[in-house]
Amino acid sequence: MTKLMQLISVVNEKVADWSRWIMVVLILVVVYDVLMRYIFNAPTIWAFELALIIGSTGYMLSWGEVERVNMHLRVDVFFVKCSPRWQALINTMGTIICWYPVYIVYMMVGTKWALRAWRINEVMVESYWYPPAGPTRTLILIGLTMVCLQITVSLIRNIHVLRTGEAL
Repeated sequence: MTKLMQLISVVNEKVADWSRWIMVVLILVVVYDVLMRYIFNAPTIWAFELALIIGSTGYMLSWGEVERVNMHLRVDVFFVKCSPRWQALINTMGTIICWYPVYIVYMMVGTKWALRAWRINEVMVESYWYPPAGPTRTLILIGLTMVCLQITVSLIRNIHVLRTGEAL
């Protein structure tokens, strides 16, 4: 079980490293679009849509890493004053009550969304470029899957702290 948990964490770390480079590409695409539009008066039909695709996939693929390094949003002013067991209890309850229900809905809707995009050869319509929607929606679903797996790893670690008082 511990090896699987480590594997999930390592995969999230590597995916996040990859998505950091995606953000560099996003910056280059936006800079190119701005230069072409405002300096050369030659706007592109693809740059805005590509920026949306790159930004959304990079963002979603990095969520698992955010959970892995425990950097998600919370009120740390109170949380850091709690004992490790209380922190684990708060995290466990938050995961069961808040995270899992939301991500179950995300996964159900995201799966239908991605499958439909592939089935009907859906295209994105924010510009006249019309790129296929399937690849982007699949990458978003992969990002959701990775964060769900990492949340499960965090839940197991928190339950271990609750039971033993020691970190896993």
